[in-house]
Amino acid sequence: MAVTVADGYTQLALHVLAHVPQGGPGELYDARYVAWSTQALGDHGLAADGAVIGARWRGDPGLAALHGLPELFGSLAALRRCAARPLASLRADEVASPALLAALQGQDEVTVELVFAALGLAAPGFTAELRATILPAMEEAREAVADAVDALLPAFPALAEARVELAWALGRRGRALPRRLLVGVGVGVGVGAPAAWSDGDAATSAVLAAHEHAVRACAARSYAIAEWRALVEVAGRITRCPADLRDAHARWLADLDLSGVLAGALAAGLTTPAEIAALTAPGDRAAILAGLSRRAG
Repeated sequence: MAVTVADGYTQLALHVLAHVPQGGPGELYDARYVAWSTQALGDHGLAADGAVIGARWRGDPGLAALHGLPELFGSLAALRRCAARPLASLRADEVASPALLAALQGQDEVTVELVFAALGLAAPGFTAELRATILPAMEEAREAVADAVDALLPAFPALAEARVELAWALGRRGRALPRRLLVGVGVGVGVGAPAAWSDGDAATSAVLAAHEHAVRACAARSYAIAEWRALVEVAGRITRCPADLRDAHARWLADLDLSGVLAGALAAGLTTPAEIAALTAPGDRAAILAGLSRRAG
């Protein structure tokens, strides 16, 4: 198991996506992040561009290909070599994921080119802040996250084979990609550190890694089904973990908007109206899901 800090291009791509209110599964938009970004980096039109991209995305399900944006390039240098040209002109040998490039080139050109332009325009300011404050602060947090993930391994042995990467713009979110798990991390305010915009901690980052690993392992036919199965599995397994991880899991669950996942799980026959009522009422979601896990087992 390796815990590292995600590369600069990945951080930039997530930074741009965190400004896009697309309103669907996997959304990374967070108003707190936009506020931090505007204060720390200036606006430079990214919030306005993000609003336009989000509105077009909501009307075009094919733009879900944009979720793969962190995989398009392998480095900031690779992006810089291409940023002055339209994305439509890029060749497969210029990117890290030719399949993703082809998928993006097959979508609404106006939206995709706006996203690509936003990457290029945001890169200088974000990269300067990334190198000066964000990456050093995240590197300081990395060891604590690695220790927290290690503490999960007796209950989540398959996680030992995963590559976990820390990403600044994710906050209390995660993203499962084919070869890596991206998770947010909170960093405190200190000398040379950026002002923390989210309330994450090492234990929460470890919980995110366990959840995203479970989502990827499900290989379900829909987002809602994969998320539901992961929620139930992680809730069952984490009962065997140390108290700080159980508490972080319970806090994370309490803040989640589960409406879309619960609706999808109900439609698929994976849960019942009574269970949904219990999970949407005030109460201990972690305990309820752990009970469902024991029943399923």
